[in-house]
Amino acid sequence: MKSLKDELTSALRRLLNKKALLCCSAPMLIAFPCAATQASIRSEKKAIFAPVASLFEGISSKNDALIKNALQGEGTATLFRDGRFLRMSLGDLGQRLTAIVGSEDQLSEKMDAPLVRVDGNIAVVWGSYEAYKNGKLDHRGSNLFSLIKEGGSWHIVSIVDTSR
Repeated sequence: MKSLKDELTSALRRLLNKKALLCCSAPMLIAFPCAATQASIRSEKKAIFAPVASLFEGISSKNDALIKNALQGEGTATLFRDGRFLRMSLGDLGQRLTAIVGSEDQLSEKMDAPLVRVDGNIAVVWGSYEAYKNGKLDHRGSNLFSLIKEGGSWHIVSIVDTSR
């Protein structure tokens, strides 16, 4: 796992390769990436995570429109449940989640310190999660979201999820 310093240095190298205008002097770039670049990286990662956050918000608020808008229907989902993989379209996953949130149970899901990686118009979000049912831990696992940037915004095109 890369440290924040390594991640920022890597992002700065990509920017330098693109001959981007930077606000820091060259010697300072290696040791201390400039605040504007750090803010830009944080902002992009927040934008990348937004569809994931929207999906989680749709689950907890029982809002099927948020769930469906977070997922590109033609994308894929692979869920590991009961010792086997279940494969479906994101459209089918959206319907499945809508049915689950239609129950009287209060559901929520959160990711702890998700790792976000981006290269141009593709990105991944990976990390452990915990799912709660009526305020009690129901299950946990790992989520891996693949996203694309299209039309100026990020969209989930694939989910791989484990549960234990």
